[in-house]
Amino acid sequence: MTEKEQVQQIVKKYHKSIADLSENATAKEFKTVMKYVAD
Repeated sequence: MTEKEQVQQIVKKYHKSIADLSENATAKEFKTVMKYVAD
């Protein structure tokens, strides 16, 4: 699975909500998404 696919899966899991993501995601999930967004 590519990094982009991972990010899409994580974002979908948290209903495209950054608030839900930051509250409920694991550190690894959050870091992966933020790293992808930053790039």
